[in-house]
This record gives sequence, C-alpha cells and structure tokens, in this order.
Amino acid sequence: MTQLDPISSDWLALREPADDRARAVTTTALLPPLTRSLAAHASAAGDVPVLCVDLGTGTGANPRWLMPRLPFAQTWLLVDHDEDLLAELTDLLAGVTAPWEPVTSDVAHLPDVLAHHRRPGQPVLITCAALLDLLDGSTVAELATTLRETGAHGLFSLSVDGAGDLEPAAPLDDAVQAAFNAHQQRHGHLGPDGFPALHRALHAGDGAKPDVTVQQTDWRLDATDPADRALIERLLRDRAIAVREHVDRSSTGLSGEDVDAWLASRLSAVHDGDLRVRVGHRDVLVTPAA
Repeated sequence: MTQLDPISSDWLALREPADDRARAVTTTALLPPLTRSLAAHASAAGDVPVLCVDLGTGTGANPRWLMPRLPFAQTWLLVDHDEDLLAELTDLLAGVTAPWEPVTSDVAHLPDVLAHHRRPGQPVLITCAALLDLLDGSTVAELATTLRETGAHGLFSLSVDGAGDLEPAAPLDDAVQAAFNAHQQRHGHLGPDGFPALHRALHAGDGAKPDVTVQQTDWRLDATDPADRALIERLLRDRAIAVREHVDRSSTGLSGEDVDAWLASRLSAVHDGDLRVRVGHRDVLVTPAA
C-alpha cells in the first residue's frame, strides 16, 4: 500500500463546511436508497445494529455528517493510521449519540478489522471521505474485493475527479490544473482515477456485481464569502506548492516563475472578492447484489 502522508487537522476543519454543502445533493440522491437497503439487511439479520466503518476518519467529519442521517441502530469503527488524529476524536465527537470506537489501522487491513469486530450476519457500511484519490490501485482493488466478498454497502464521498475551474478564467489555469492532477498521482496514488478504479474493480471478474451509483458533489466557493475566502486562499497556496514540486521534476511547459505569477494573480482576485472556484468531486454508492 502507498504510504499516506499525515493530514493536518486545521486543513480538515477548514474544508468541512464546503464538504457539507457539496454533499447536500447526496442527502437526496444517494442516502434514500442506501438507508432502505441497509434497513432491509438489518431487519433480515434480526435488527442488529449496522456496523459502520469509516476509513481514514481524520477528525471524524464523515461520521459526524452521516450518523444523524442513518435512521437505524448503528455502531461505528473509526479507522485511521494517524494516532494523533484519533486522539482528538473524543472532544470532536462529544455530541454524537451512536457508539463508536477508534481503530489504529489502514485500508489494507480492513478484512482484519471486520473479522475482529463484525458479528455473524451483521450488515456493514464501509465509508470514507476524500480518501480514494490517496490510495493506490492494488489497495482499491482489495477494497472492492472486500465489498463483494462481505456483501457490505459502501459510501465513498468527495473523491476528486480532476475537473474544476476558476472564474474569471486566466491563461495558466488549465496548465496548473493539469500539473496538479499529475502531482496527485505521484508515488502510485490514484488521484482523479480513484473512483473510476473502484468502479472498474467492483465490476471485474465473474460473479454477481454490486450496484454502483455515482453522484457529482463539487465544491463551489465564492471569494465574497469570508469562510470560503480562507479555504480558497489555502487551496491556491497548496496547489501552487504541489505544482512547483511537479514542474521541478517534469517537463510541463510551466516554470516556477509562471506558477508564482499565477498564484499572485489569483490571490489578488480573491482579495478583491472577484474569484469563484469549482473543485470537482464525486460520491460513490455501492449496494450489494441481490
């Protein structure tokens, strides 16, 4: 499995409101079929709680969003390789009502986690947010195998799809986006190919195939909003750092000076309240074959 870099809790907190707005469409498009299917499986199993496994849980934003939207008994395993982030969960999840347990592990060891914690016949929801793009192909293939072999449901949210735009547009926007997408695939990470790779793996080979539904859940940010402005500035600065790293190693037609000029121009537009940003994301719902 590709080694994942630590993710700062301040970045996770900064993006959470934008994530929540983006997933408003998921509430109406993907949650109703998910909750119906999970409720039916729970009833068939004797009304046992659904075991919800949140991968790469970070600061617990994904379970905080999902817990109140699942209208049935549930118990959670919050899985992350970063013990420092897991240590913050007690305070961050102080208001939740569903029982939960932190688990220091990673996606590659998901079968072991399920074997240790799942009751016989217990329905399972495997979920994550903003994680598929950080995984490599073999790990996503193993995740698909686990979903198929265990009959688990899946809800994989906010995976970047490589699309996006800045308004008003500037000449270097497309080149910066392309270089950033390439940087996201360094060290074997799938980047924008994360959710297509999961889709392909779920439908590979013989046997019954789960149903897969994909829903667009883009960030839409406006520099006239103070909360959005802080996220846009962080997004632009982080993107410039990544693109500089990429152009130093690859032939892209961009130079470091180009990136610096692009960043200065875009930050100026933010400060003037004259920039709108779309960052492409998709949510993926997986329901087991009948």
